[in-house]
Amino acid sequence: MPRLVKRSRDSYITRWSSFYNQTTDAELICLGSSRVHRHCDPEIISGITHLKTEVVAAPGAKIDMFEKLYYDYLLRNKRPKILLVGIDLTGLDSLIILPSPEYFFPFISVNNHISEMNEFNIFKYHKALGYFYYKELYIDMLEYPEVHPHQNGFLVRDEKWNLQLETLIGKFPHGFPLKVYQPTMKKIFQFMEKEKDAGVLCIGFIAPEFNEVWKYELNRKQALKAVYTYADSLKIPVWNFSDSSYKVCFNREIFYNSQHLNKAGTVIFSKDLSDSILRYQASLK
Repeated sequence: MPRLVKRSRDSYITRWSSFYNQTTDAELICLGSSRVHRHCDPEIISGITHLKTEVVAAPGAKIDMFEKLYYDYLLRNKRPKILLVGIDLTGLDSLIILPSPEYFFPFISVNNHISEMNEFNIFKYHKALGYFYYKELYIDMLEYPEVHPHQNGFLVRDEKWNLQLETLIGKFPHGFPLKVYQPTMKKIFQFMEKEKDAGVLCIGFIAPEFNEVWKYELNRKQALKAVYTYADSLKIPVWNFSDSSYKVCFNREIFYNSQHLNKAGTVIFSKDLSDSILRYQASLK
């Protein structure tokens, strides 16, 4: 079974196998959730900034998870020159999202930071149960693999609009509040402050959202203000690409749902993000 898994064509298995077994020493790291995982094309960013770029991100990841992934990255690589941290307004609540073990197991070891998360404790201390989980879940990934390959951690989604926004509106016709939990906010920015103190240029960014969802986020302005206030107190820049001044947010054709760009949108955003990096570097000289 392990041999079959390691030879699998599944994109996630291949990604985490390389992540935990290879050294890349990227100069620029894009860190975060699916809005980093599917939006930041390292090939485009590297080509424009001339900085070797790696995406360290996973769908559903919040600070508790992507911070651990970053420290696992540092076990095998030197610190980057620049760290871009995705800040999701929907990811500022107190709920910890645990990683999907099938994406990582068996490549992680007890020395990896990600192994500290609760689901991995099952594998560490209950080998029989771990084997059962391994056998049952991996067989699905082997039979029905995700074969669109990652590129330095980036996975593009070349999809059409999928009506998830309409489904969301159906569930919350009068809108929904964004939950801003101060300990979560504190953890994100203290993480960036720590890396800043280690000599890394840290930048937070908010990825594009399709504009029609904004009116359903009832306290959007207050949530943004809370992010900016905390960032300003630590002198950490935050770039908001989910704003009325960013025209990408008004083009439905380049989104596949309200939170995620498709392939065409990713190309535009990656170029704009790269240009922002170059302008910001120039302003520091």
